[in-house]
Amino acid sequence: MNQAHVPPFFDLGGIYLLDTQHQDKTGIIGSYLVPHTNGEQFVLIECGSGSTLGVLEQAISQAGFDPAALSDVLVTHIHLDHAGAAGALATRYGANVYVHEQGAPHLADPSRLWSSASRIYGDAMHILWGEMLPVPESQLTSITDGDTIHVGGRDIGVIHSPGHAGSHVVYQLDGDVFTGDAAAIAMGDAGDAATVVRPAVPPPEVNLEIWQDTVDKLKAARANRLLLTHFGAISDVDAHLEAITEENARWAETILAGMRQHETDDALAARLRAVAAETYQRAQLSQTTIDRYNMTSNDAMSVMGLKRYWKKHHPERLATP
Repeated sequence: MNQAHVPPFFDLGGIYLLDTQHQDKTGIIGSYLVPHTNGEQFVLIECGSGSTLGVLEQAISQAGFDPAALSDVLVTHIHLDHAGAAGALATRYGANVYVHEQGAPHLADPSRLWSSASRIYGDAMHILWGEMLPVPESQLTSITDGDTIHVGGRDIGVIHSPGHAGSHVVYQLDGDVFTGDAAAIAMGDAGDAATVVRPAVPPPEVNLEIWQDTVDKLKAARANRLLLTHFGAISDVDAHLEAITEENARWAETILAGMRQHETDDALAARLRAVAAETYQRAQLSQTTIDRYNMTSNDAMSVMGLKRYWKKHHPERLATP
């Protein structure tokens, strides 16, 4: 990273959105800093990857905190862009790490997770994601739906939120819900997320019926704001949640139509690009913002995720009507 490029942070009313500057790009992957009520220590919700650990530490300092005052890391799920740096933070600062019970074994021993991701990213693994260290088991806490985490004078609720990943949870702190990928992608500026929703549907665990259950849970949480990892705060909660349902269905049906025609993966990706381009044009997004969307949600991986969804969960719909 260019040292002259100060890692940005955004004060969202006592909660700080830290930009990890993934691949030296702003507004791609965020981490949320929640101070203890005593104002000295702090919690991170999401931590980015090992490749951006140094940037994360700089952003913590820029926000006015000492990285050594980190007490706990809460991750929404075990994907590398959300939990990749958890082991390093646990080792370096003694932080406790919270993750859904299904994901805990993979943070204690990330070798299978790393191997699986390597099949997708190949030689680019270390450039993209850096190193993923194991979380010491004595610092790893498994959580599940309905739990409450008592940390730093705060009570943080846990809501199991699969659909994107089976081990996904969201965290609720008063009127704020930290959504990870459960509320999809909306790339905004200056800490506020955009109104355009792009599905987050990579392989291998996408399940749209279960995801709709998660959307219903998010509606029931009656949040004032959704705080997205990709990227920023959503205040129009109801509209955003409705858009997730609509866009997930639109993308899935787009891929299904191509699969029924036995199209190649490249042709299926072109279908998604056309759908997304129409959405971007309607919203009059800048090319810079469009590039951020595309960097966060790769067309080829979206094709892989949705193809697997149809083949695994609804093979009966693959026949040409």
